[in-house]
Amino acid sequence: MERSDPGLPERDPRHPAVIEYVRAEPADVASPCVNTCTLHPATGWCRGCGRSADEIAGWGSRPVADKRAIKARLPGRMATMATRND
Repeated sequence: MERSDPGLPERDPRHPAVIEYVRAEPADVASPCVNTCTLHPATGWCRGCGRSADEIAGWGSRPVADKRAIKARLPGRMATMATRND
């Protein structure tokens, strides 16, 4: 029997249950959360990671391309919050 994806482990024939193997996402799209979760009152961005509440809530279900685009904006957001006095 030919395997559909040689990068995945073979299914153990002693266990008839179907197991779905899910590949890990690339490290560059890991959550940027630093467990400092408070929203900046003027920007609405998290003071710890720079994401909006919607970006935080939907992170796990976002496509990889969206995660990369959000992460690319975070340094600018963090810099903006660092220069604000509100």
